[in-house]
Amino acid sequence: MNVSMTNHHPSTQWNSDAHCTKPRKRKYPLVRWVDRWLDRTVRVTSALFAIQIPHFIQQYSQCLGGFILHAEKQWNGYVNDVEGGKVPRCQGISIWDCIEVYKNSEDPYPGSIFEKTYNDIKIFKEAERALDEASLWWRPTVFSRYCRYDITKKTWEKFISGGLINCETMIYALAGFVFGACVYTTVSRGLPGIGRLIGRKIKQLMPKPHLTCDVAFEV
Repeated sequence: MNVSMTNHHPSTQWNSDAHCTKPRKRKYPLVRWVDRWLDRTVRVTSALFAIQIPHFIQQYSQCLGGFILHAEKQWNGYVNDVEGGKVPRCQGISIWDCIEVYKNSEDPYPGSIFEKTYNDIKIFKEAERALDEASLWWRPTVFSRYCRYDITKKTWEKFISGGLINCETMIYALAGFVFGACVYTTVSRGLPGIGRLIGRKIKQLMPKPHLTCDVAFEV
């Protein structure tokens, strides 16, 4: 009995010697070199960035102290104006009574300014105390909790990068090195997987070719 099979699809071939195992992909020397170079670059950059974190927090604390002095100066000026009778509707009363007077009026100004300045002083001093008492491990967390945009912007404008190497900066550098390695490994392994997933989805949406196979039996 002879069996002849004809495949009308040009892209399909019958090969009895084909292996079922998927060939292992090889990285070319240039690809390996670029991969290693990017890995080292990301790790070192992350470590250098992490070294600057304690310097930035320290300069932020100094800038925060300047904000506290400025706010206290404003508050003392407001108190003197109220006690001197320079604020309308606040003659002969304390600044707290003056704030309440303006709270109950249609125009809260300048009582709202007085109250805001006092609240800023409380918040600034609380942040300063928390940063001073924070340990090495919790200082970035405390900073992210109490940081304010205006003070952060002012600190960044006057920030001077520090190159002092001590125990604290070495710990931050090690943490940044490990963080950079994790980020690069995740990205370098995740992007190809995402690309393959998108490719499979596109392949599933494409119409499949119609295959016909003629079989003839001869006895």
